[in-house]
Amino acid sequence: MDPSMLKSRWPQWRVALQERFEKLEASDLAAIGGEVSLLVESLQHRYGWDRERAEIAQRSIRNSSSMSST
Repeated sequence: MDPSMLKSRWPQWRVALQERFEKLEASDLAAIGGEVSLLVESLQHRYGWDRERAEIAQRSIRNSSSMSST
């Protein structure tokens, strides 16, 4: 899924991300606002992952979610 799709469908993605990445707090999700780079930074911060691991995680959920086809 294209990064612009994350932003355009942010309300749905916010719920999916909160369920998948429980360490992300409401304040993280509000700050992310559909920006892929901010999602990656938040995953790095909350999970202690390096950038590569965080990018893999965000791509994985974006590519595997049923919302990518709606």
